[in-house]
Amino acid sequence: MDVSNLARISECLSSQLAGAPKLFYCSSCGRGYKRKYHLTGHQRYECGKEPQFECPHCPYRCKQRGNLRRHLSLRHSQVTS
Repeated sequence: MDVSNLARISECLSSQLAGAPKLFYCSSCGRGYKRKYHLTGHQRYECGKEPQFECPHCPYRCKQRGNLRRHLSLRHSQVTS
């Protein structure tokens, strides 16, 4: 399966979930999620916690590892570690 097919499948699934009800809610802040593993990640890394992922090249900090990866690729792609 090539990348374009994966992108179409992902887009289709995303559009199906867009109207789905939120079934899982955080007991601390009340934020709702459609999938239990998203709630688990929220509770583990985000809810009431300081950002724990730090950029090694600048003061940027975030609560999700994926956001740090995106930051590194967009802001520091020329830097080699």
